[in-house]
Amino acid sequence: MASKGRLLLLKIGDGATPTEAFTNGCGFRARNFTINNNIVDTTTPDCASPGNTVTYSGDYGIQTVTFSGSGESSEDVQNLLLMNATRQQSAQNIQVVVPGWGMFEGAALIGSFEFSGEVEGTMEFSCEITMTGAITFTAET
Repeated sequence: MASKGRLLLLKIGDGATPTEAFTNGCGFRARNFTINNNIVDTTTPDCASPGNTVTYSGDYGIQTVTFSGSGESSEDVQNLLLMNATRQQSAQNIQVVVPGWGMFEGAALIGSFEFSGEVEGTMEFSCEITMTGAITFTAET
């Protein structure tokens, strides 16, 4: 059975120590979670037989983990945490829950937070968040 898109969750940490509480980010109508792996070219031609066909050789480089989403803007605590982290250029602890797979947790940088709105509509937002440093993965049980 397919998972519901609304169960792809961004949870935002409150920064408390020693136990940080995470609360669902609200207002998201669309959300995206992406893991990108850069591939490093490690190809070396054969010096003994330079006329031979050169075949590709690669290895993993930098891995980038991002969450992006958009929805209806609200003044709840979680959205304010994201907006302030964007304005202050401060890292924010997050959890991303991927149904059927597990949870990713770590610090994140908010690359963009945008507001938009129509004259007769509600104010909307979109954001792009990139995880930084060590990321913990907990498999769904």
